[in-house]
Amino acid sequence: MQIPTFIVEDDADTLASFKWLLAQNFPELQVLGHAGTVAKAVEQINLLNPVLVFMDVELEDGTGFDVLQQLLKLPPALVFTTSHQEHAVKAFDFSAMHYLLKPVGLEDMAKVMQRLSKLDLSSKESPQWQQTQINTLLHNLQHFQQNMARLMVPTQEGFEVVNVQGITHCISDGSYTELHFLNAPKMTSSKNLKDYEDLLSPYAFLRVHRSALINLQYVQRYVKGRGGYVVLTNGTELEVSRARKDILLERIKGQTNL
Repeated sequence: MQIPTFIVEDDADTLASFKWLLAQNFPELQVLGHAGTVAKAVEQINLLNPVLVFMDVELEDGTGFDVLQQLLKLPPALVFTTSHQEHAVKAFDFSAMHYLLKPVGLEDMAKVMQRLSKLDLSSKESPQWQQTQINTLLHNLQHFQQNMARLMVPTQEGFEVVNVQGITHCISDGSYTELHFLNAPKMTSSKNLKDYEDLLSPYAFLRVHRSALINLQYVQRYVKGRGGYVVLTNGTELEVSRARKDILLERIKGQTNL
């Protein structure tokens, strides 16, 4: 099945390279057209109604988000392309949005296509939660460095949006993860603990055991032992592995409440 596709990209060389990559390796993508400005992108996407849109974040007359705000409806599948690094990329990860770093390589493109293969691209309607993803992404791009990030948590029912700073700890449950909060019921996510370790590392989270990831801001005290254990501000006690003990003590050194 061919997937009607549209590309929003304002750099001619980047566009040519990306179109060649798609033509040579992903013949299932039927490129309907391309645009390099907000106005042209809005006009063409509304007219052509593609299933998949590759959306450049920064355009010569605005942003990809300006395009999205003016569309009659969101495309069923959306992949952002960006030159930004570090916190901007983390913002995409936290929001569970598909993205590609420019210049786009074959391996990264293949990974995105693998993720897209799990979506129902036969539908002409965008998933109900896609607008929530975009809103979460916009919030994170604006507030990520102020420790105010929001996280899209995949559950069996769909997605839940949570404030990262409200998470006290995460517990491994096989291929799932239990997220525990300061003032909310726990939540089970379909991501594994390693996924959350990678996501939350900028936010003072530390893996203290193969089954536990903690938010260091909620550590009230550490109790010595072979590996010892930590007591969180809500009274939760969590074992610390011998291998992680020194790392934990180094991270919490200087905190006067320990």
